[in-house]
Amino acid sequence: MNHKDRSFSFKEIGGEDELVKAMTEHKWPLCYSFLFGKLLYINDGDSEDAPEYVAVAIENTGGHHQVYGREVGRIAPRALSLEKVRDFIREMNSGKYSLDNQIQIIVQPTWHHSCKLCRLEEESNINEKEEANCMCMTEKKSPMSGLGHDQMHHMTHHMGHPGEHHMARNMGCCGQNSFPLIGDKLPSMPVKTTHGMINLPGDYAGKWFVLFSHPADFTPVCTTEFVAFEKRRGEFEKLNCDLIGLSIDQVFSHMKWTEWIRDNLKVEIKFPIIADDQGKVAAKMGMIHPGKGANTVRAVFIVDPEATIRLILFYPQEVGRNMDEIIRALKALQVVDKNKVAAPANWPNNELIGDQVIIPPPADEKTAATRKTGGDMVCEDWWFCHRKL
Repeated sequence: MNHKDRSFSFKEIGGEDELVKAMTEHKWPLCYSFLFGKLLYINDGDSEDAPEYVAVAIENTGGHHQVYGREVGRIAPRALSLEKVRDFIREMNSGKYSLDNQIQIIVQPTWHHSCKLCRLEEESNINEKEEANCMCMTEKKSPMSGLGHDQMHHMTHHMGHPGEHHMARNMGCCGQNSFPLIGDKLPSMPVKTTHGMINLPGDYAGKWFVLFSHPADFTPVCTTEFVAFEKRRGEFEKLNCDLIGLSIDQVFSHMKWTEWIRDNLKVEIKFPIIADDQGKVAAKMGMIHPGKGANTVRAVFIVDPEATIRLILFYPQEVGRNMDEIIRALKALQVVDKNKVAAPANWPNNELIGDQVIIPPPADEKTAATRKTGGDMVCEDWWFCHRKL
């Protein structure tokens, strides 16, 4: 980047024609940039009269606060014909990159914008009407908004060394984790799927569900996984649990792939697959890991009927998941909830206590003194007691 310390805002662009028009016909401030598909077009020019955009291929979004990617192309649109600009955009979208420089972008969760055009400073008292008309203003009600939001976002970017990337990838602003963790509620998200639009987690209220990501359609390991999930779908349904797949492919790709599986492997995939073609869900859920490329890893989230995340698994792209382990973990979670116990290693086939479950350790000395073998309880010691269900 020529301007490593520049703050800027970006807006999501809906189509190629809109992006061409935005780049060539308007006089934007230096802080103005665009999100189109999987690429950010950052204004890296020296003046508003001569914008110069760097195309950034987004490799990962670390929750609300950081974006990792590569500079993959550069264009000065005012010096080119509309057709040349359009050709550049198409080349970038098809992956015909001309640059390859790592870049880290940090989202600043502030409520103001210092863009010269907007004339907004930290202490300014701009009214709501002026704020609404200012294309550089961040969303005031939600300063923690993330990539791909319809509002404008205040950001800074800088080059980072590998150590910085590792730290920022795992932590958001002010030490917050960059994706929801076990015990957190699943974020509310409308998603496009092969079964139509679905609202997560609202449409699954009162049910368990497994949300899992796969790297890409029409790949061998993912194909074996989808067949394995489908063959066990009945077992999941007996546990009041639905399956939901996801990748950053388009819905048409999902449809053709499941059609291929049906026609060639004689297995019909009956659960929905999210078409996260802009990576918004993957970013929010931490499914893209920069060290493993731009596609999603094999993530698994087990979510309970109250929309609480109960289990998270991450597998690398090169290792397929063990679906029987996911079913085992789901059964264990349901047993734990129903009986207020804990499940031992490899339950229900534990090497020490078989299919028995563990009674939670006592929290005080009086209760500990009562922990002795008797009735349906077996105690190895006061802190290690177990019983049959």
